[in-house]
Amino acid sequence: MVAQLESAESLKDAGNCALKRGEYSKANEYYTDALQLTNENDKELRAVLYRNRSLLRLKQNDFEGAESDATKAIEYNGADVKALYRRALAREHLGNVAAAFKDAKEALRLNPKDKSISELLQRLAIISNEKVEKTTSMDNRVKDMKVLAFEGSAKDKEQKLQAFNNLLVLSRESEAGAAKTWQMGKVVPALLGVAEDINETLEISVCAVRIVDELIKDHNRALYFLSMHDNDGFRSARRVCRLMCARDAKEYVNVAGSIIQRIFNALVKMDRANDIKPDPKVAEANKLWIIRVIVELEYMLKDKTVAAIALDNKTGMYKLKVYSFFNNLLARVINDPDGNEYRIKLAAYLMTLLQGPVDIGMKLIKNDRVNNVMLQMAESTNHLVQSIAAELIVMTVVDYEQATSTLKIGLPTLRKLYGSDDDAVKVRALAGLCKCAAAGSDDTSRATMKEGTSLELARACKKFLLDDEEYSTDVRRFACEGLSYLSLDADVKEWIVEDSLLLRALSCLAQSAGAHCVFALANIYVNLTNSYDKPEVDEELVKLAEFAQHHVPEVHPKDTVEFVEKRVRCLVEEGAVAACVAVGKTESHKALELIARAMLAFSEQEDLRGCIISEGGIKLCLRLTNGATATGKIMAAHAIAKLGANTDPQIAFPGQRACEVVKPLCELLHPHIVGELNYDALLTLTNLASISDSVRRRILKEKAIPRIEEFWFMTDHEHLRCAAAELLLNLLFLDDIYKATVEPGTDKLKLWVLYAAEENERLARAAAAAFAMLTENVDADRRIFAEIESWPEVLKKIAMHEDSEAQRRGLIGVANIMESDEKLCSEVVAVRHLSKIPSEL
Repeated sequence: MVAQLESAESLKDAGNCALKRGEYSKANEYYTDALQLTNENDKELRAVLYRNRSLLRLKQNDFEGAESDATKAIEYNGADVKALYRRALAREHLGNVAAAFKDAKEALRLNPKDKSISELLQRLAIISNEKVEKTTSMDNRVKDMKVLAFEGSAKDKEQKLQAFNNLLVLSRESEAGAAKTWQMGKVVPALLGVAEDINETLEISVCAVRIVDELIKDHNRALYFLSMHDNDGFRSARRVCRLMCARDAKEYVNVAGSIIQRIFNALVKMDRANDIKPDPKVAEANKLWIIRVIVELEYMLKDKTVAAIALDNKTGMYKLKVYSFFNNLLARVINDPDGNEYRIKLAAYLMTLLQGPVDIGMKLIKNDRVNNVMLQMAESTNHLVQSIAAELIVMTVVDYEQATSTLKIGLPTLRKLYGSDDDAVKVRALAGLCKCAAAGSDDTSRATMKEGTSLELARACKKFLLDDEEYSTDVRRFACEGLSYLSLDADVKEWIVEDSLLLRALSCLAQSAGAHCVFALANIYVNLTNSYDKPEVDEELVKLAEFAQHHVPEVHPKDTVEFVEKRVRCLVEEGAVAACVAVGKTESHKALELIARAMLAFSEQEDLRGCIISEGGIKLCLRLTNGATATGKIMAAHAIAKLGANTDPQIAFPGQRACEVVKPLCELLHPHIVGELNYDALLTLTNLASISDSVRRRILKEKAIPRIEEFWFMTDHEHLRCAAAELLLNLLFLDDIYKATVEPGTDKLKLWVLYAAEENERLARAAAAAFAMLTENVDADRRIFAEIESWPEVLKKIAMHEDSEAQRRGLIGVANIMESDEKLCSEVVAVRHLSKIPSEL
């Protein structure tokens, strides 16, 4: 504690010196750091720090901050004359004359000989008298202008516009005028109503928004404005952010956009015009509101309903901030050639951009001065600086063209860094070389390095991956990243799967690094299984491209189906599923999509599905259906469908899991999803429906019956119709569905009977079984005879079906009819040939 106090005292002295020199920003940092090193027991020191910072903020024209700091100093020492005097000065500038007069009066009582306090007190007395006179007239002026502006008393548009301009002037001239216009926020709904009214002229709408902008220059009013529109914070923030979407005019959008900046200034208590930096404590207190505003602005960037000019306004504002920070950092790097602090900050800034808005990041990277900085960092003897330089070079390789550019300029640098004696630097440089070598993707005609280089680099990565005792998890993670780039090369793919030690090393890395290596490992599995998206090749377009001498991608001979199936088998047998489970505990939607792609590829081979299930594949896929991207969710659900299609459901989906997988499987029956996904989902749901009533009720709860019946009605997709029939057959064991089928009002009963007579053996078997079940109900039997006019011919076809199992089930149904009702029995007996069939069989 003594050391901390000494440090706080030295920081206070440094702040005082900076204040005397006029270096207000540095002084503010010193005082703030000193306060953080003290606690509530250091009352005397904290009072002095707050009092000094109050003076600093007065000089910065941050009168709200000055008042706040002076108040805190007075809380520690109520007889602090300097703090009282400074708070009185701050309140004078804020227009709070009565409170300022009270502070000055108390300060004069404590120190009657201070002339500056006496002068302040006299000045405040004069201002107070003037304010009383002015307030009386201002009340009337504001009232008159509001009547003309909002109550329809204006003679014409010109007079109304003049009223709004007068309110703007009153709000801008003084705090008293702003307070009278604001009226505890009561004027805001009227102003926003005018601003968003498309029937109003543009000039009046812009003026209304300008008035709001002037009023919320006060931080307290700005925060109230942000929260006043709805009890739900997100909705209130959306109301404020979307104000700029009310009109498309550039002038309106610019003014409405400035309101967002006012809001941010208030949320973090900053003012860049006066060089007042954000206050960490205020920002922390308003953290939730900051997040709400940022989330809404981010959503607006993606929202197609937002007008282009509003979108451009926000995008342009963000770009200006990005370029401003970049130029500031670059200037500091140039002014401090021997220091590494700002080089590291610049590199970190660029790496952040390259992981988000890549186009802006690449635009800044192509600056010659940035290339010089990267080369200087690479030449440094500091291993941390070298590591960051290597990592930045790796991130600059975003496409084929940039890779070739990096090879020309940065290859010697990467080679030099690879020769470093520090493993962290060496492995990052290796990852950079791997990324450059793989920039041509799987197109063999666009190789960036000579043949065989990729395999050499892969062997270098392997050396790091195999020795988990010598190399840290972080080093092995970068080696895995390098290998993931190279795994686009078909020769490297084959080399990886032929090395069981390497596959096991990858699995071990997954267990130790977890989600930290998810992208690298998932990319390796996706590349090895060729489960990434590939555009459909149109032969005619290929010929046309060749004729026009355009580049045509060439597929490697080792990327055919036979090689891929072999690689999938090797991966699953060497623990790839367990590795996916280990790295699957991530929040990244894109990373989970990559895992879903790999899991679907693993599930393609039927004989591997048991191994996948035993290693937790279904549990992982269930998680993916909740956390991955939209594409990833579909792929994960499809993997579940494949794993459960030909497996005992009680083994594949034990316990509650049988109910949990129903929802993702039912989503595969959506009309927008077609083909194999529908079929696999129907098969797995059929297996699930055979387990218990609880699972069948879950299928019913997911409202899947109408979707299933759509496939059941199809005549152009036999496999889907048969799969749907089998699923509906198992669902008939649920009393609710059975009763709904038997009761009049639908044609489902009729359709079951007709399908039982179909030639398709699979459909006939399912329908005949349903026919046998439904005919146990006498009401169903009577409906069959009443609603199907050609029932004698249909029953004959059922009883004489070519498939013996379908015939057996159908005859059970006929027997049920004959046993259920004497009249129906006589009608069956009366049909020629039908009554003789049982005896002949």
